[in-house]
Amino acid sequence: KFKFNCGEINDALVFDHLTDNSKFLMDLFSTDTMKNDGAILLFRTKSANYDNLKKLTPNENIRISATILPAIYVKGPPGHLERIKGADELLKLGYQISMNIDPIILTTDTVKTYKKIIDDIKTYFDYSSERFHRITIGMLRFGSKNLDNNIRKRHVDLYRHTKTSKMVKIPGDEKHRYDRELRVELYKTLVEYIQAEMPGVEVELSTEPVDVWKDVGLSW
Repeated sequence: KFKFNCGEINDALVFDHLTDNSKFLMDLFSTDTMKNDGAILLFRTKSANYDNLKKLTPNENIRISATILPAIYVKGPPGHLERIKGADELLKLGYQISMNIDPIILTTDTVKTYKKIIDDIKTYFDYSSERFHRITIGMLRFGSKNLDNNIRKRHVDLYRHTKTSKMVKIPGDEKHRYDRELRVELYKTLVEYIQAEMPGVEVELSTEPVDVWKDVGLSW
C-alpha cells in the first residue's frame, strides 16, 4: 500500500468549498485501478469544512485525519467541539477517521487542557467504531529554518515561547523540541489517560524518534 498525504504542508479541506479539490481526488482514488494498486488518500485538516465530503460516497481507501486543538492556541479554525462532531458525522457516513492532538503546547495547565480534549472525543465521537483508526499525539516542534526565518518574524509570542521553554535542537534530530524527559513524561500521562478512558484505541506519536516511543511504552 502507498499513501498520498493531502494536507502535510497546507490544510487539505479549508478551501474545499472554493476548489472542490476533494471531489477531484476522490473521483481519482475511487477507481478500481487505484484500489487494486493499494493507493490510500489521506485528507489532513484542522477545519470542519466537510460539506463536499458529505455529498460524496466514501471508500475504504479514503481517510480523514482531523486535528483537534484547543481554540485558544489557534486563529481561524473552528472550536474543537465542532471539529469532533464533524468528524463523527463523517464516521457515521462511512469514512475512515483518525484524530490528531498535535501540536501540544506547554502551558501552566497542560495536562488538564489536553485531558479535556480527550474527554470531549470520548463524549462526542464514536471511538468504538471499526472505522476509527487511532489518536496521534505530538508536541510543538520546529525545523531550524522555519523557526529562524518564519516564526521569529511572523509570530513573536510563539518565538518567545520557544526561548522561555528552552526548546533546543538535539544533534541528529532536525527539529527544535521541548526537553526530552518532559516530552516522555507528558506523553506517558496522556497515553495512559486515553487508554483508560477509551480502551482499545490505538495511540501513536507524531514525528518522535523511535527511542521516545519505546520510553513512552508504545510500539514503533
